[in-house]
Amino acid sequence: MRRSVRGIFVGAAVLLAGILCVTNSSMEAADPVPDSDYNALVEQDAKNIVALLTEAKIKKTADRGVKSSAIMIAAYAQSRLGKVPADDAKLATLRDTAIKVAQTGGKKKYADALAPAKLLAVGIAPAAKVDTKPIVIEKVVECDMEELMYQFKKTAIGGLGIEEEIKANAKKVTIAPEKASAIGQRVLLVADFCTRMEPSGGFSAMKPKKDWIQYNTDMVTAAKAIIEGSKGKDVKKLADAFTKLDASCVACHNKFK
Repeated sequence: MRRSVRGIFVGAAVLLAGILCVTNSSMEAADPVPDSDYNALVEQDAKNIVALLTEAKIKKTADRGVKSSAIMIAAYAQSRLGKVPADDAKLATLRDTAIKVAQTGGKKKYADALAPAKLLAVGIAPAAKVDTKPIVIEKVVECDMEELMYQFKKTAIGGLGIEEEIKANAKKVTIAPEKASAIGQRVLLVADFCTRMEPSGGFSAMKPKKDWIQYNTDMVTAAKAIIEGSKGKDVKKLADAFTKLDASCVACHNKFK
């Protein structure tokens, strides 16, 4: 296993060559995904990737589902760098392996994506040599906003069905608290990407940046409320938070999609 990870990491390192690595002092890093949500989130996205890559008939949109989920795994891992220095090599290896999957799977090179995809887990063996400095994931992967947001789409087309869950729980909360918390953490990381990325087509007089910033702020506020509501198993607070999150998503889509 260790030899396989090392070989995959070498390939990832080649693909990452020439990309500017930046420190936390020069980029706004997301808050670390907490232990309580980290395992579940990595497992959810990794399972989605492997399922998409191993289906008898690969979906036409599998490239987007694979890329979106792999980008998120990279973000979960990177968010935790520095929290426990002894874990940094493992976290950076997971991040870089996920990036390899995003780069290959996102270009429909599914055979190349499958081997590293099967290694995506919180217990991945650390590579012998790995750069633990933060990177700008969306630039390394060359990701646009539509690809990032694909995770919210229906499972039938390769997404994770997150949008449906948000809407359903805005009407009536049925979600388990731990799953609600994971959605909140996912949305916070998506919002972190949105602070550096632009909507498809960019900004204009009809699609001003100030509105983008405000919708993103609203999304962060709602996601944090979901996380807080899940801790106390507060159904009313969760319902209000899911309603606000859904409203911010709809408003943003109406303006920028």
